Parts: sequence; structure tokens; C-alpha cells
Amino acid sequence: MSLSAFEFLLAEWLTVSVIVINYILAGYISIKLYKRRKESPIGINDFYTGVFIFFIILAISQLLFFYIDFFLTKFDPLLYIVDPGLLYYRIASFFLIGGIGLFLIIIDRSILKNKFKGIFGFINIAIAILHLFYPINNKNDFDTLSIIGLIGPLIVLIVPITFMWLGYKNPEFRTTSYLFAIGSILYCVSVLLFLNVEMPTIVLSMIFRISGLLILVISATKLRL
Repeated sequence: MSLSAFEFLLAEWLTVSVIVINYILAGYISIKLYKRRKESPIGINDFYTGVFIFFIILAISQLLFFYIDFFLTKFDPLLYIVDPGLLYYRIASFFLIGGIGLFLIIIDRSILKNKFKGIFGFINIAIAILHLFYPINNKNDFDTLSIIGLIGPLIVLIVPITFMWLGYKNPEFRTTSYLFAIGSILYCVSVLLFLNVEMPTIVLSMIFRISGLLILVISATKLRL
């Protein structure tokens, strides 16, 4: 469904606001986590580093998707399947899905003691690589790749599940673990909502995304594992 001129402008400024907030939070968390690294065990340092990398990758991918949606394609589905829209979509998806994969591997190794051997992260990285090379000749091909790409946000649900379990097993940091889980869920939901190009869902997506990012930062900087 196409947006009116006013809705397009509003969606554009909402997206810019989210990107700016993302970069501000990335800078904030880098300072906080750098200080924390000096006083934390090595395994937990890996987790803090993973959170910082995740925020940087989110910021890069959001900037790329913003350029695609509001400048290259203007949400015209036919422009996503031809260059330059397609090329930038491949790169942005690679950063986003691959970054999620890297974060899942770090979570597995630093928090779960390599319980899953990084399998969930490697699946995401494989999907990210697929986005670079999957042949797209028509809209059906693009839709197929987009559906495959949804596996990433579904797999990332392992993060809130992990922190819910962590909080349940460790009462001393139960609140911050639960908050991290809630922030992860809100962000995942915001990504799925943005797939529906209608003003109400775009606004709701932005609210969920900003809320999720803020909760993630607050809980990550206060988490004492």
C-alpha cells in the first residue's frame, strides 16, 4: 500500500530519529562497556563486546535500509528487484542478518558456554551470504529471499529465551536479564512490523524499536553476570 506525501515525510523523519538514537546509544554503550571491560571476567567481556558490535551493525544496516526505502525505491516493490535498489538491499541484509549471527555466536560462547556450538549464529550467517548471491530475476524471487530472511529474526528469539532462563536461574540479576529479553523481543517485533508499509504499523514499529533499543542499552550496562 502506497503512502501519501505527508505519511512518507513523517515515516522518513521517524526513521531518521531512530537512526540518530541508535548511533547515540552505540556511542553511549561503547563508553560504558569499555569501562566495564576493565573490571569483568574475560567471558563477560566478550558479551559486552558483542553487544557493542551488535549496535554498530544495527546502525549501519538501518542507514542502508533508510537510503533504500526513502531514496532509491520510495517503497515501490518493483524497484527493489533491480539495481541499485537490489544491490543495496543485498548489502544491508548481509550486514543485518550476519550481524545477528555474529551476536548469537558470542552469546552462545560467552553466556551459554558454547552449548549450541554456535549453530544458530552460523545459520544466520549462511542466510546473510545467501542474500548476497541468491539469483533474483523477478518479484517472486525477491519475495522468496525476503521470506528466507525472516528466519533470522525468528532465530534471534534464542536471545530472549536465553536471558529469561538466565534470570530464572540467577535471582541476583533477574530483573536486568528479563529486561534484556524484553528489549530483544520488542526490537524483533519492530522489524517484522516495518514489513507492512502502512502508517499505523510504521509508527508502532518505530515506537517498539526505540523502546527495545533503550531497554537493551539500560539492561546491558547494568547487567552483572
